[in-house]
Amino acid sequence: MSETTKQGETLVELVGVERSYAFGETQVRALAGLDLTIQRGSFVGVIGRSGSGKSTLLNVLGGLDQPSSGQVLVDGTPLLGRSSDQLAAYRRTTVGFIFQSFNLVPHLTALENVALPLRLAGELSPSARRKRAQELLERVGLGERTGHRPSELSGGERQRVAIARALANDPSLLLADEPTGNLDSRTAQSIMAMIQSLHRDEGRTIVLVTHDTHQAETYCERVIEMADGKVKDDRRGGKSGGVEPVQEALAGEAPADAESDS
Repeated sequence: MSETTKQGETLVELVGVERSYAFGETQVRALAGLDLTIQRGSFVGVIGRSGSGKSTLLNVLGGLDQPSSGQVLVDGTPLLGRSSDQLAAYRRTTVGFIFQSFNLVPHLTALENVALPLRLAGELSPSARRKRAQELLERVGLGERTGHRPSELSGGERQRVAIARALANDPSLLLADEPTGNLDSRTAQSIMAMIQSLHRDEGRTIVLVTHDTHQAETYCERVIEMADGKVKDDRRGGKSGGVEPVQEALAGEAPADAESDS
């Protein structure tokens, strides 16, 4: 993968980023002059209390929200002032999303869900899209579940489909928003092992937002703690010194009938 040859370069740069919201006559500063740099090939965990600005940061990086002011550069692309069409193109080509609630299309099979971003990009033939989706599902251990719809999959399996979908267009940046929030602890460990392997084995750049400080400090190599829309602390993670291999973690994943999907 080409990303591995570029590790150490700056991929994300935010300078003096502000994001304010109006609630009646009150102005809330979700981001308050945020300065942040993320290197290509790094795995960054973002933690903080509710209202600290971590979700707003993820939305800005993902092109889902526009900052009120400041500079945001992702892989050389300035995001401030972009049109909705330009931001949509940015999300298709540069960013992959992994959500807490999976956000799979209910009536589509696992294969069709993974192929959907490829279809929207419009660069591959239908057969090439199916081949790419099949390869990605095999990568996440679901090669035999490609024809199943989300309702026929466990929570962990749904999240693995979501991970495969996030990788479909080979994005420069993966954004994970509480990816284990709806999973039991055993399945959460397998999902985090898989996400960590994308960083460790493929050199993926990942920004993980989580309320779980222990999770961030265990799996991420860098932990950023936010408060009041700014960086409160920026420290090293990786306290566990590594986690179990992905295949071993998947073998211990809770089955569909034992897993809580609440």
